[in-house]
Amino acid sequence: VQLEHPEFDLFSELNLRWYVLPAISNMGVDIGGVYYQTCPFNGWYAITEIARDFLDKQRYNLAEAVAIACDIPMTTLNVWQDDVQLQFHRAILHSFAKKSMSVVDHHTASEAFLDFHAEEVKKRGKCPADWVWLVPPAGGSMTGVFHQEMFNFIVKPQYRTQVDPWEEERIEVPCPIDTELIRSRSSFLFDKQACLFKKIYVYYGSETGKSFRFATRLASDFGDVGLGP
Repeated sequence: VQLEHPEFDLFSELNLRWYVLPAISNMGVDIGGVYYQTCPFNGWYAITEIARDFLDKQRYNLAEAVAIACDIPMTTLNVWQDDVQLQFHRAILHSFAKKSMSVVDHHTASEAFLDFHAEEVKKRGKCPADWVWLVPPAGGSMTGVFHQEMFNFIVKPQYRTQVDPWEEERIEVPCPIDTELIRSRSSFLFDKQACLFKKIYVYYGSETGKSFRFATRLASDFGDVGLGP
């Protein structure tokens, strides 16, 4: 699905797409003492899952790009990260609905789980649930699951994530990022011998923290000559 925003045309220039079907192939089922390892699963996405993939710093880290596309001032007083998340959620809902594809928002998912939880407790007197996993990364106390007390325990038959085979078999997996190659191709090469100063002090002024990150990186590039930030 090509993602676009219902109000901000510039959002489309980011050229973001996401697939419709979240297929998971590392699940297994434990029934009657037998563990079945080949049990793939699929459902549909929650908008918070897709937004995290694009916005989280350790993932695609596009929060600042989305802020620019949605004309959101990146200031502390504006709480711009929250606004970016909200606008991205709107873009996902709009884009999936336009293509008639299934996706669920975190408030609807929260209410659906609470209905299921109440029914399980009514029938069986218990319902295992992981609060950390179920409370969405957006909405917080605005969702019902945030206020629901939960107990996490194992009930069988159980459908669960398997241990990664390379960990189970102790297979050494090479790092996909060659840090030495990155250093050799760095656009900034500091020649310590040509430096006219014994120490280089790095100062910065920052409201959002972006300048601090650049200053830290610059001081690191200077090596033991650099001080700060």
